[in-house]
Amino acid sequence: FMLFLLRDRARDHMRCLSAVAAAGAAAAFFSIWLKPSAFAPVERIVRLAEGAGDLSVFSRLRLWESTLAMVRDHFPFGMGFGAFSLYYPAYRQPQEIYSGGFMAHSDPLQFAAEAGIAAPILFYTFLILAALRMIKAWRVKRDPLTLSVFCGLAAMIAHAHVDFNLYITPILVVSGLMLGWWLRETETASPEKPD
Repeated sequence: FMLFLLRDRARDHMRCLSAVAAAGAAAAFFSIWLKPSAFAPVERIVRLAEGAGDLSVFSRLRLWESTLAMVRDHFPFGMGFGAFSLYYPAYRQPQEIYSGGFMAHSDPLQFAAEAGIAAPILFYTFLILAALRMIKAWRVKRDPLTLSVFCGLAAMIAHAHVDFNLYITPILVVSGLMLGWWLRETETASPEKPD
């Protein structure tokens, strides 16, 4: 995706990009060769494609169903921040025995359960506004570093839909620093208003 957006600059650095790609491929090959368990993610994807199932996926689906039941029962205001693990045992499905039951493994769902329907609405509104700000900044100043930071934050947010990234302090600290830097850079990329 990044190479497509930066294709004009990528042509100038094709040797460097080729070296990085070759180093990445070599690292992947040697990690699989030296440690066969590194191949486990590929085996997991193959099992999922064959329909064999996956305990992690099964567990998350049950967790999300239970969380949606919590959202329905505590609509529209939620049950309070930090209360998920206290309420979850009453909603836990008997088949779901693989999680600790402390988090919903989907931050937007957990926001809805704990803080009510307004929380995910605010969350997605912020994401839409951030994407629009990035588009505007990209049109003014095509800075690959700013785009890279935005893509890193977007990847973390995408992953937060199947995990609880926004409840892990080290991730929040790094994301906050990245977001602050990104906000500053996209603000300086905006056209100046006349006085």
